[in-house]
Amino acid sequence: MIFKKFLLITFFPLGLFSAVADIYPALDDWQEAVVYNNQGLQMESMGKPEEAAQYYEKAIAADPTLAIAYSNRGNLYYVQKNFNKAADYFKKAIRLKPETAAFHINLANVFYAEKRFDKAIEEYQIALELDPNNAVAECNLGDTYLCKGSLELARHHLERATTLNPEHALGHYNLGRLYLAEKNWVQAKKCFKRSLELNPNYPDVHFQLAKLYEDEYNTALALQHYVAYLKLDPKGEKVREAVERIRRLRSQAP
Repeated sequence: MIFKKFLLITFFPLGLFSAVADIYPALDDWQEAVVYNNQGLQMESMGKPEEAAQYYEKAIAADPTLAIAYSNRGNLYYVQKNFNKAADYFKKAIRLKPETAAFHINLANVFYAEKRFDKAIEEYQIALELDPNNAVAECNLGDTYLCKGSLELARHHLERATTLNPEHALGHYNLGRLYLAEKNWVQAKKCFKRSLELNPNYPDVHFQLAKLYEDEYNTALALQHYVAYLKLDPKGEKVREAVERIRRLRSQAP
């Protein structure tokens, strides 16, 4: 549920910075920090999180008021499941830029991961007060209410999320989970299939569709989606269950 990082717009794009530095060697701290932050984003895009972390720390050292650098560093801690550190950095970003909805979403995601759902709800609501049309905040808030068993509140926010962004795959997936909780299998399958159309590489959607097809005795499609789940998430939480279901289905095949 992590909010996608965004690139801070700067007057010194990466490709031009060295030339600009030759002309204006005395860059101020903010400009230097922005360059380090953007280099960190570049390292992340290249699959080099350790190098990215070093650049974010350099950005923070160059200008301790650059909020986006704290947020990006926090995102790396979040991915590592170091939630205490992630929360510390997200809180620092919020203190510097409390009006930025994305920072509140990121902090809420930490609380969600820790199952501190009431705290997560508070932060998602703040994000929506700052940005009422934020589909990510609506989706994550709906998901949190779903985890708490508050189905009507979950429906309100998930339907709004998919209205704001009809191509938000996670929103359709979470709406499908809501329908599962209500035992509305037809609507659940419709939502999962839509989510998969938007993101074919979402493992949990394959798993949920596989279970629905298995319940319908559609062995071929159930196997197809269980296998897809295993390929996409070979270390996932549901791997053992998927393997067992595949074994059972294959043993029952004529």
